[in-house]
Amino acid sequence: MDTERDYVSLLQNLVQGFLEQCKRRKELFGDERISRIFGNLEQILSIHTKLLRDLEACFDQKRPEHSCLASCFIRNSQAFTVYTDYCNNRPVSCAELATLERMPQFHHFFEACRLLRGMAKLSLEGFLLTPVQRICRYPLQLFELLKATPSSHPDRSPLEHAHRTMRAVASHINDAKRRVDAIQKIILWQRNVHGFRGPDLVDNNHKMLISGEMYCRALARSTVQWCKTVHVYLFDQSIVLCKKDVLKKNSLVFKERMSLQSTSVNDLHDGKEASTGANLKNSFKLCGPTREYVFTCPDPATKGLWLEALRTRPRPTPPSNSEKRLAMITLNYI
Repeated sequence: MDTERDYVSLLQNLVQGFLEQCKRRKELFGDERISRIFGNLEQILSIHTKLLRDLEACFDQKRPEHSCLASCFIRNSQAFTVYTDYCNNRPVSCAELATLERMPQFHHFFEACRLLRGMAKLSLEGFLLTPVQRICRYPLQLFELLKATPSSHPDRSPLEHAHRTMRAVASHINDAKRRVDAIQKIILWQRNVHGFRGPDLVDNNHKMLISGEMYCRALARSTVQWCKTVHVYLFDQSIVLCKKDVLKKNSLVFKERMSLQSTSVNDLHDGKEASTGANLKNSFKLCGPTREYVFTCPDPATKGLWLEALRTRPRPTPPSNSEKRLAMITLNYI
C-alpha cells in the first residue's frame, strides 16, 4: 500500500509539477514537445489514482492479513496496456531531454520545477523512468504476496489469477516494445538500400526473419531471366534481393522483391534439375504467381535455416499506424 501511495504521489508531482508547468510556458514547450517528453503520463496517473482508491477500499486496516487485494489488479488489468505507448516513447523522451538539458534555460526550468515540489535531487529523465520500472515490479510484488498467503486464505486463488494476469501484462508490454524495435530496423534497413522500389516494407511487414548471401536463378515461365550471387532478405510477408554496391563498400543496391502471398516453397534434391538441366546442391525453390527463384545455399545447415524460416513465417499482422509513428519518431533520434 505504501509503495503504491508513494508512486501515485510521484506521478502527481510529475504531472502537476512538471507537465502542467510546461503547458503554461508555451514559448518553450509546444504540444508535440510535451508529448515527446511525457508521453501518456496523465493516463498513467489516472489509472493509478483509481487503483489506489480500489486498494484502500479493500485494505483491512485493523486486520491487514485479512485484506483481499487481488481483485483490484484483475479489474484494472486492461487499463495497464497504456504502459505500452509510454515504454515505446521512452527513447524519444530521453533524446528530447538530453537535447534540452544542454540549454541553460531548460535546465534551470526543470530544476525549478523539482525544487518547488520538494522532490529528490534527480533529473527529470530519471523520474520519468519510474513508470517503466514500476510496471515490471507488480508481478514480483504479487508473487511475494502470494508466497506469504496461506492456501486457506480467501484471496489465495484470486492472487494466483492476479499474478498470472500481471505477468501477461508485462509480457505484452515487452512484446510490443520488441515489435516496434523490429519495425524500426526494417525502416532503417530500407533507407540504406540504394534504388529501393515499391511500397514501404512496413506497409505489410513487421519483422526481418533471416538474411544471407546465396546464388540465385530467377525464372519466368520456366525461362531463366538471370543468374547471380545476391544478398537475400526474408521478411514476414516479402522477400527482397539486393546486390553489392561496387562503388560503396558494405552498401546494397536494390534488385528485386516479391510478396510471399500465394507463394510455395519447394525443397529441391541434390542432382540435375529435370526442367533446366542445372546441377543443384543445397537448393530450394520459391514459386510465385509470375516469378520463381532457385536459391543455392553454401551448405545443408544454411538451407535448413531458410526452409524453416519460410515455412514458419508469422501470419500477416501489418504494423499499425501507431506502431509506424513510434518507430519513425524514435528513428529520428538515432
